[in-house]
Amino acid sequence: MTNNVNIITVFDATIFTLLADHLHEGRQNPVVITMREIMAALMGEELLENIPDKPVQVIVTNEARMFGAINIYNEDCIKQVQEKLHANNFYVLPSSKHEVICVPTDGIEIDDLLTMVTDINRTQVKKENRLGDFVLYYDGDTRQLVKVAENI
Repeated sequence: MTNNVNIITVFDATIFTLLADHLHEGRQNPVVITMREIMAALMGEELLENIPDKPVQVIVTNEARMFGAINIYNEDCIKQVQEKLHANNFYVLPSSKHEVICVPTDGIEIDDLLTMVTDINRTQVKKENRLGDFVLYYDGDTRQLVKVAENI
């Protein structure tokens, strides 16, 4: 089941490419994982004993790590994000068409997030993999995902 949100408004024309080419593939085996879990898998849990367990970032993708950003519209994934962040509401950063990054809303300025997304898109993400320079907000009470900031 998807959220009651107009995805065309959120992602503009870029979503058409993502949907047309990879909707089915992207929705296969969704994954919601914390940065700590990724680091533990790469480095081993024992090296992370001094790092707090409370997640700061949660990644939404799929097992293949390909075209998994669409899973932010999967209600089960959203529930997992809320559980892992211990938050009803959160921001969504469009990392690429392969994944999105979810962060808690407390203590974070939207303008700082927008600057980070824009800078990373320009320096780290191939143009064909970008979803755009914007920040989304998920409201757990209304179950709406809306664009709250954008660089045009």
